[in-house]
Parts: sequence; C-alpha cells; structure tokens
Amino acid sequence: MHALVRQFLDHLTAERGASPHTCASYGNDLRQFCTWLREHGVQSPAEIQRAHIVGFLMDSRQAGLRSTTLARRLASIRAWLRYLREDGLLARDVAETMDSPRLWRMLPSALTTREVDRLLAAPDTTQPRGLRDRAILELLYATGLRVSELAGLTLERIHPEERFLRCLGKGRKERVVPFGESARGWLLRYLEEVRPAWAARSGTSYVFLSHRGTPLD
Repeated sequence: MHALVRQFLDHLTAERGASPHTCASYGNDLRQFCTWLREHGVQSPAEIQRAHIVGFLMDSRQAGLRSTTLARRLASIRAWLRYLREDGLLARDVAETMDSPRLWRMLPSALTTREVDRLLAAPDTTQPRGLRDRAILELLYATGLRVSELAGLTLERIHPEERFLRCLGKGRKERVVPFGESARGWLLRYLEEVRPAWAARSGTSYVFLSHRGTPLD
C-alpha cells in the first residue's frame, strides 16, 4: 500500500501542483495509516472498511492528537481513496460519505489505560461495599454488559469457574459472555466474603446486592 501512497503523492505534485508542504503532510498521514492497517491485518485498499478509518482516528486521538490534526488525517485518507477509485484501483470508496462533524459523533469517548486502572482501583476493598463495587467494575469492564443487565444477574446465570455468564438483554434475548481471570477473582471474593451476610436478610438470588440485602436498581 505504501507504493500506492507514493503514486498518489506523485499525482498531487505533477497533476495538481500541490506544494511540498501539502505533499509532506499527506504522505505522513497516509504512511501512518498504512502502517496501522498492516498491523491490523489489512493488506490492500480493497479490504479497508469504515471501521478501520474510525479505529485509526480513535487511536490517533488516544495518542493525544488535536481535532484539527484528526480532521487533516481524515482529509488525507479521503483524498487518497478517492484517487484510487477514480484511477480504477478501488471499486468502492468507503470514506466517500465520511466528514469531520459526523465522524466526531461516531468516535466514542474512551478511557485511557491509566484512567481504567484508576477507576478499578477506586473502591476501598477493605470494606464490604468497596469489595462489591470492585467486583462490579471488574465485571462491567471485562464483559461490556449494560448496567441494567449486570443488575439483573442472578446466581444461576454466572459460572465463575468456567469464566462465563448468561445474560438477558434487550428483547429478553439471552447471550453467553466470557470474562477474564481478574474479574473472576474479584467476583469470587465478593460472593464468598460479602454477599452471604447480605443475602441472609432477603434470600434473593440476585448477584449484586445492597448492604440491606436488596437487589441493586
């Protein structure tokens, strides 16, 4: 793909009279995009999907790049893919309808790794409520469950030893969701050290309870 980038830059210089500065900016953006694509298993422009473009820009934003730089990177990608389509090298241009205002609404606001670590470490796990909250955060992070789905979990739907749970989602559709060792460890600590005393007050089968023994809403 880098050869196609060089071909596009030659086209900008020879046929469109682009300045050296413009070509350098486009080249830098596109070389980084192609490197990102290769690292994510994309070997040719025909394999590029909108999700790849969004993923590249999300990673760029996580690296601390400004919105103006992200907008320029999108413009570079759009210009390159348009050139490939017009030159008969690409059958479909997935970036044709993408523009900066729409893209910024598409990009989720994701936490950094450091922010996730701080969030997971926030509960005071020397206290029963903190231990429960750590188990909740670890399970949410590991599974991507909606809060309502997590609150609705019952004991028969979780399988800590096998590290999966069965979840009822929208439309009462059930799905099987795996989770990792960290979530399993904190979940077992909550189930063994905290939940029995709280559940004795209500006899409920819901997994996550208040200190009064009632299910979380």
